[in-house]
Amino acid sequence: MDDIHFASIRQRVSARLTRRSSLGFLAAAGLPLACVAEVAQAGKKKAKKVTLCSNGQTVKKPKKQAKKLQKQGAGKGACRCGNGGHCFVFVTKDAFTGNALSGLEGADASCQERATASGMPGSYKAWLSDNNNSPTNRFTNIAQAGPYVLPATPANGGGPGVGPVVTTSFAVLIDCVGLETCLQAPVNRTEDGQAAPDLLVWTGTSSRGLSQQENCAGWTSTAGQGALGSSNSVISEWTDTDAQSCADSRPIYCFQQAE
Repeated sequence: MDDIHFASIRQRVSARLTRRSSLGFLAAAGLPLACVAEVAQAGKKKAKKVTLCSNGQTVKKPKKQAKKLQKQGAGKGACRCGNGGHCFVFVTKDAFTGNALSGLEGADASCQERATASGMPGSYKAWLSDNNNSPTNRFTNIAQAGPYVLPATPANGGGPGVGPVVTTSFAVLIDCVGLETCLQAPVNRTEDGQAAPDLLVWTGTSSRGLSQQENCAGWTSTAGQGALGSSNSVISEWTDTDAQSCADSRPIYCFQQAE
């Protein structure tokens, strides 16, 4: 009986030791596995995305998709004037005599002041020419400029919304001939998005974007005449329709510059 009793005790003790060893092994084994899982999770970072301007919309895509979109013409970085985004154009609600413009630099400053006050992004220049300068050599990055859009009335006190498209590129602006329609919409809204139809606008600029002789002595004088455009026109007359006294008060066109 004693041998049987002791054998039974040995079996129970052995079984307990085996279970404890197994649990200890599992616990010991589980710790590094948990650490490995934690390290793997930490190393599993989100793939970095690239910001692009694709079809006029700012998007973020993984590198492989970004490269594919760039091959299709998407620009790197957020949409902006000169990188696939729209460029604002407007006619000033204020009018100026020939000398009040204070030359091309003064006219550019007037455009910038009004654009900034209305919450428009970027930099602006006037569609004006003197004897030596015109939009073709004054405007920046013209190869990438456009589409040009009119401002829409600001919503909820914010900056201007995007209105109708005037034209898709700078090239179209200087390729207007006679009665041929070249603009998709006339430049007939002011900096705050309000309608300004049928205005005569100082330009001094031909339908080819070149200087005209009538420019109020480089927009510094009320003597002589200045060449005009019509804010109601979608043909060449938008920039070249007439010439009148520099003593008259007329608005100017302002164009956002491509970066």
